[in-house]
Amino acid sequence: MLREFLCVWILTVVPLAAEDVYGARWAELQRRIAEGGDVQQLLRRWATEDGAAIRVVPESPTAPFRRRTLDGLDPDREQVRIVACQANVPPDLALAVFEHESGFNNRARGEKGELGAGQIMPSTAAAFGFDQRRLATDYNYNVRSAVAIMHWLLAYFAGDEQAAIRAYNGGTGWRSASLAASAQIENYASAVSRLRRNYAVDCR
Repeated sequence: MLREFLCVWILTVVPLAAEDVYGARWAELQRRIAEGGDVQQLLRRWATEDGAAIRVVPESPTAPFRRRTLDGLDPDREQVRIVACQANVPPDLALAVFEHESGFNNRARGEKGELGAGQIMPSTAAAFGFDQRRLATDYNYNVRSAVAIMHWLLAYFAGDEQAAIRAYNGGTGWRSASLAASAQIENYASAVSRLRRNYAVDCR
């Protein structure tokens, strides 16, 4: 591992302009290794001298990929995360749906009358007993309502998240949709799944 680190450091970090400088540093590096000295301190010193930053090589090229946890969500996204956690809905799923539907914009109106951030159909609002005026004017109410629909869909499909995502777009009967509608539903599901990868969030 040390040999790999040194090779990467020499090739990519320190632009050695003269062969004698290269030779001198390589000799010093070998001497430091042989004597059990602090190699990292030596590399940092050279990096400072050259005005370059040391690029740390991962310990293992096969280390598992970890999504970057967001340092903080803006208030609109954080509200979605909180409500999703309260409703036992995966927060990354809820965030992805809201981002795709409206970009968290409660002023959004769909071509078929979809309302607010969650783009809730008027017929769906009526079926669930939601106040359509509040859906259109109250972001928090719209979020709570849309997340409630997601929770219901997850229960309806016995926890099948992919089925719930498709049903959010195409209704519970999405499996029997026309070819054109099915293509739209599949595109929707693919887009939401891609967006989920942007949210490394949990319910802590």
